[in-house]
Amino acid sequence: MTPESTIPISVELSQSLVTLATAKGLSGFERRLGSQLGKLAKDLGLSGAPTVKVESGESNRAVRVRVHGKLQPYDPNLLKTIWILVAPPVSRNAVTTAVEKTGFPDGWLTAFVANLTGSRADLGIVFEFLSRVVIEIISERPSCLVGPNQVSTYMAEA
Repeated sequence: MTPESTIPISVELSQSLVTLATAKGLSGFERRLGSQLGKLAKDLGLSGAPTVKVESGESNRAVRVRVHGKLQPYDPNLLKTIWILVAPPVSRNAVTTAVEKTGFPDGWLTAFVANLTGSRADLGIVFEFLSRVVIEIISERPSCLVGPNQVSTYMAEA
């Protein structure tokens, strides 16, 4: 796949989540998320395939998403809502038990990841959560998937 045909998506994890950025299974997570986002792009009639890269970032937010290099906004409650949907019942209370930090209200996520055992099941839950978060953020503003190459392809076909 040429760089011109890609839709670059970066999932930035704060230093408090750095264990996820180096976890086993990360490359599989990136491929699966890229495939899921590819289906969304195709449904929207866009050319190009999303390429997902998880990186460690320098942010106070636990999770940030960039598409074509542009930061994508999202509601602070989105993380809690998706966590409640994907987490097993014993882990759902993580959204209320952790002491929140100042700023963006995602201290509960940082605390939960800090207490992970690193087991396959734990990582599976967190990667499923991250997938849904990224898909929802992009789905709220699907126009973010349109970059210069998608516009060029559209203009050539019009």
